[in-house]
Amino acid sequence: MALTVKALRDIPSLASTQVLAGAAGLANPIENIVLATSQMSLQRLPVHEVLTISLTNLYQLMTTSFDHLIEKLVQKRCSALLVHRDQFTAVLPDPLLAACDQQALPLIDLPAAADERDIFVDITQALYVEKKRQLDYYNQINRHFASLTQSNSRQSLIDTLAGLIHNPVFLCQLTEHQIRTTLHSATVPVSTLDLDWDQRTSLSLPGVNGQGYSWSPTDERGAAVIALPVFEPATSTLYLAIQAQNQALQESDFPTIESAINFLQLIISQQAASHQNRQAYTNDLIDDWSPVVDCKINPNAVRTKKISFL
Repeated sequence: MALTVKALRDIPSLASTQVLAGAAGLANPIENIVLATSQMSLQRLPVHEVLTISLTNLYQLMTTSFDHLIEKLVQKRCSALLVHRDQFTAVLPDPLLAACDQQALPLIDLPAAADERDIFVDITQALYVEKKRQLDYYNQINRHFASLTQSNSRQSLIDTLAGLIHNPVFLCQLTEHQIRTTLHSATVPVSTLDLDWDQRTSLSLPGVNGQGYSWSPTDERGAAVIALPVFEPATSTLYLAIQAQNQALQESDFPTIESAINFLQLIISQQAASHQNRQAYTNDLIDDWSPVVDCKINPNAVRTKKISFL
């Protein structure tokens, strides 16, 4: 769903540019554009940025080698480099191209005649359009999930989520380190997850806050399983588990997953409240229709275990 480096070629001011290295990273998402200077701090770079920089400034940022510089940029989750050649540079240096290829960081060549201001405006506008599209998409998903809460259907919600992220979804309970499937999406080929819960590990995904998530490495079919806590009572934790067997989860999937969890919690709360209301109503009926008996307890009842009715 995010704007990718590959989509930059659709921007008019970049239509004639060339990807000289790092083509393996063309699917990198883009969230920001930075016009770099020789005095900029790499530590303050935003994530998933397109770094637009002149070749002169790039040399000044390089402390030891291009390998070290590109590695640092990748660690900061830089999405692509737009390197602006000056009028005296016919080709970019081979060590720079080799470093970008090794780190899968796309390098797009900007000729000397390119106007960085036009490029900045065009990419910023493309990012705005994409952000608005994503916002509309998530609003639509939230409205759809909200409509499912009217029927209090857990099944409908996990079926909808499975369709949106293109992978099977399960509801599981964890009791004494034993995980048990209580519900699964309709298209799932198996009805249970065969997992060794004690062997779960932590998995780091770029841009995703994994705090509170439990990650199981694989199931018996080799698919990664991600379990996210929905409710955590003292005795039995309820998890939403996703079996990433059809395709790997993307960053854009996680807002959808978290939205589903929020509405799943609402459905569960509504069901619990409804159950409590029915139970209270039943108790009231029992109290209202119970026969009234006027009785007096014998003072010796504690000792004799007998009750004398008048």
